[in-house]
Amino acid sequence: MENQVDSVVRYPEVSPVFFIGASLGGVKAFIHLVENLPDDFPAPVFLLLHRIKNSDIKAGDMRMVLQAKTRLTVENAVEGEVVRSGHIYLPPDNLHIGVEDNRIKFYETPDESYWRPAIDVMFKSAAREYTDRTVAILLTGNLDDGVQGLRETSAQGGITVAQSPEDAYAPYLPLNAVM
Repeated sequence: MENQVDSVVRYPEVSPVFFIGASLGGVKAFIHLVENLPDDFPAPVFLLLHRIKNSDIKAGDMRMVLQAKTRLTVENAVEGEVVRSGHIYLPPDNLHIGVEDNRIKFYETPDESYWRPAIDVMFKSAAREYTDRTVAILLTGNLDDGVQGLRETSAQGGITVAQSPEDAYAPYLPLNAVM
């Protein structure tokens, strides 16, 4: 009897998947982060700098900057692509990013946020998909995008981390996360 392969490609269940969001000061924080990840980092990493809809800051520009700082693969995410370890994924311009069945998914909605892509959308999607394997990290910034996503991650059994407000370029986002 032949072995049948499940049609859904799954990331190994014991491995974490990292989702990191930032706002003001985030590019500098992301550069510092990727410079310090080991070349054989054994997990996927999603980096999201939330931006105002139709912002002049483009994902392709950030990919080039970050790729120059690491040997890991930094890529603009492609919808439907299987999430793989050793890769750093960046969301596209003007779309939210998430994951379904261990594949990258883009969303035009929800549209309740001023931000596109929004950290909350990514964190909530990650929490639903990877539950207790999700590591959601909120870095420097203002306002509160990502705070609800951290709560959802905790509710699903995932790990949540907020940058120390004292260390953040803009302390209000991580401060809102810990309050």
